[in-house]
Amino acid sequence: MQSDPVMVTRHFCTYFNSGYLDRALVLLESMRRHMDSFTLEVLCFDAAAYDFFDRHPFPEVRCQRLSAFEERQPDVAAVKSSRSRAEYFFTCTSAWIDDVLERHKDMDVLTYLDADLCFLGSPESVFAAFADKDILITEHGFASDDFANLQYGRFNVGWLSFRNNRIGRDCLRRWRDQCVAWCFDRLEDGKFADQKYLDEWPERYGDRLMIGSPGLNAGPWGLRKSPLTVRDSRLYVGGHPLIVYHFQGVRLFSRSHFYLGYYFEVMPADILRFLYFPYVKHLVQVAEQYGLLRVGAQDRYKPGNIGYRYATGYWVDRVFISCVLWFFQRCALWLQAGFCKLVGLFRGRC
Repeated sequence: MQSDPVMVTRHFCTYFNSGYLDRALVLLESMRRHMDSFTLEVLCFDAAAYDFFDRHPFPEVRCQRLSAFEERQPDVAAVKSSRSRAEYFFTCTSAWIDDVLERHKDMDVLTYLDADLCFLGSPESVFAAFADKDILITEHGFASDDFANLQYGRFNVGWLSFRNNRIGRDCLRRWRDQCVAWCFDRLEDGKFADQKYLDEWPERYGDRLMIGSPGLNAGPWGLRKSPLTVRDSRLYVGGHPLIVYHFQGVRLFSRSHFYLGYYFEVMPADILRFLYFPYVKHLVQVAEQYGLLRVGAQDRYKPGNIGYRYATGYWVDRVFISCVLWFFQRCALWLQAGFCKLVGLFRGRC
């Protein structure tokens, strides 16, 4: 008689403040849809995020206050005053992963996730391929002529997996020390934030490192090189099944009006229809379910600048209107680029 397969618990970690609660909850719901057993260690960057999970406990989630983390990581806390809020988040990424593995030595593999990811398929094929590796990272997937973005790093920090062994921990601790020493939101001496450090990893760690497929931590920046397609109700990017998508920059203006967070060079009709419209609906659903529309930190729900909203926003389930807006945005950007070029030529002659 054949025995039933053993259920494996996957271990993840992330961090966010209360402004990201809606996105974190959409991530958590997507993980529940596509995994049977997992844990999620959360570093809460403000009291409101920690208190939320205290009032609404999830069996998979284990939260840590920022103050407790900083007590265990004094060298990280020591550089806080020299970093912006975003830069301090970047600085904490590697330290938080290392902190979780140090406290849970029984974890074989720990995966860090950005809170604005969403699972669209099971990651079991990823972990099966990772079985004989120690480090897993994912590429941005920039087009080869996208020089403006290539300078910021080949890899994206949205998904990172480390095996809790010597190679995985040595890599993680080296990266942690680099980020404590320098982690700023600017290009300087071949560095940028926490992600440019990863560019040397393929050469440094060789066959112990795995680079994920384009369908893992896919983001808007990679859809020109690896286009989105639909086959048999499944989403693919560059022919690879879409497992996790990175909704970086999405901001809600209202329940049906949102900022895409990225400018697509191609007409984004299918991208909106199959990715962003469903995601925004989930954001609104969890925000209403948990009363997050009334949370003070959720500034993106406030009216804000009307002109900016209507010039850059998209409307849920209004594909035609959204594509017309995209066309006008493209024309505006083309005119802006032409104007800047003319100004540059004029100044060069003066």
